[in-house]
Amino acid sequence: MKEVSRPLASSPARKPRVLVIRAGMLGDTIWGTTPIESIRSVYGPDTEVDLIVKQGMGGLFRHDPRIGRVFEIKRRKLPLLLSPTKLKVWWRSLRQPYDLMLDLETSTHFRSLFGAARARKKVRGYSIRDQVGAQTEHAVVSLRKIIALALPRAIAERAAPSLVAPEHLDVRATFSLEGPYICVHCSNSWLAAGRTALRSWPVENWRDLLSQWHTLFPRHTPVLIGTSAEAGMIGQIAQDQPHCINLAGKTNLPQLMAVIAQSDAMISTDTGPSHMAAALGVPVVSLFGPTQPLQTGPFSDGRNAVKVLSVGLSCSPCVKTPAFDTCERNRCMESITPPMVATAVHQVLFPVPVAAAR
Repeated sequence: MKEVSRPLASSPARKPRVLVIRAGMLGDTIWGTTPIESIRSVYGPDTEVDLIVKQGMGGLFRHDPRIGRVFEIKRRKLPLLLSPTKLKVWWRSLRQPYDLMLDLETSTHFRSLFGAARARKKVRGYSIRDQVGAQTEHAVVSLRKIIALALPRAIAERAAPSLVAPEHLDVRATFSLEGPYICVHCSNSWLAAGRTALRSWPVENWRDLLSQWHTLFPRHTPVLIGTSAEAGMIGQIAQDQPHCINLAGKTNLPQLMAVIAQSDAMISTDTGPSHMAAALGVPVVSLFGPTQPLQTGPFSDGRNAVKVLSVGLSCSPCVKTPAFDTCERNRCMESITPPMVATAVHQVLFPVPVAAAR
């Protein structure tokens, strides 16, 4: 497919309009922001970017001045004529065709919409599905390959996830957050869904880290974050830890973004909020065991600080292998110690300049 080397001509009476499709969970949705700044650099800073996202993810973007319409979809497998969301997008494209329609999915879920909607240029991730998704290739690198079908390759290869924090929310006043703090996400979506907790750090390790907090991070307050489904487990970790602020289950998505954006760092396992922090430019320490950080870790291209902690056991990573299905004890996570985590946090909080490290 021929690359676009300059902004497409458009009527002076309207802004350029682009549709981006990425309807997954939190991390997938954040990765789906990868082309936004690249699109604006090619089509112009006034480009209106519409998004199709999974139901519940719209709160990431409703305050974002770069975004036009956000279409939330509940069942992405439904064909066009049975999907109210897809019909809305189709009708919008008929009234005012898109300059670019970019489907970042590698499935066929949006095939009927893709064929019926009006756009001057259409690009589908499905067309190169066999060239992306390797376990040693980060999801963002895979997306860059799709983006390169629509935009100049030199621009696509620098594309990275980006979020805009909702600055109108005064979360410090709402949640009594005083002074510097570090966000801590002790849970993950597997736990919230009742799945095996193999990618979780043990509760006792979290409690051990928090019990030493004042010694390790005397200037920072630990702020525990999470969804209402994770609040029970996080409450156990926060029990008898009076210096903690526990916001688990107390924030909506925009508030969570604002809380993370104003933090000095994030500590987590392989979770959606870690990708949010990375996309907001907040330093991240992420603990990995059974999952592959090369593919699903918080993305960093040198413009943000990300530290992945893994002890590198011979059986790790094991997700999507028989070893994962038979594992009864996640030693790969148990072996990560609180001192290791503390050291990593200090490294992202106080990075040593390259000249000083020589």
